[in-house]
Amino acid sequence: MARLLPAPNGSPRQLDLLRALWLFRLPESIRAVIPNAEEIDENELQEKYDHLTVALTASS
Repeated sequence: MARLLPAPNGSPRQLDLLRALWLFRLPESIRAVIPNAEEIDENELQEKYDHLTVALTASS
């Protein structure tokens, strides 16, 4: 996610819009399980998404 918006001078860039769009596209079943997703670090959020996706596809 962060690689999609590289900062030209190497400084961190605000990812609010990208984060909002990414969260909006998540399946409702995953959004419901990650409370306060807006406040979680991008790397941790990606890890949680990956684990939940694997768990949900394994249980199907």
